[in-house]
Amino acid sequence: VSLGECIPYPLALPADLPYRRALLARMSSEAGVTPRPLVTTNSYEMMRDLVESGMAISFQANLPVDRSKTHPGLTYVPLNEPLGRYSLLSICARQGRRFSVTAQVFLRFIEQHLDGIAGEYRLTNSIERNHRKRSPRK
Repeated sequence: VSLGECIPYPLALPADLPYRRALLARMSSEAGVTPRPLVTTNSYEMMRDLVESGMAISFQANLPVDRSKTHPGLTYVPLNEPLGRYSLLSICARQGRRFSVTAQVFLRFIEQHLDGIAGEYRLTNSIERNHRKRSPRK
């Protein structure tokens, strides 16, 4: 699915203005029409619920979690082009609060997963740089 193919559908998008502005600009440049989101929110649960009810589509990461039992009405459809975006990932908690053992295990899983992705990215870029150094320029 391309971004342009998503324009006719009602959109539930994150309230993050720079991200939303960039996403809408890409969709507009591809299709020549600027889409108007149905809703913008900071709640991923609200976006998920709108999508599951059939009221909207949304762009979210496909996490390696089986949601078929908890949200059978949701499906992941990959986009043709990546929506790569660089940002800081933050975990917010009340000051002085200690995370449960379950939360700590989850945070370690996320940290290891992201470290693995970063390692693959560094390796891929290193291979590409070495290849360019060896390849004769035309």
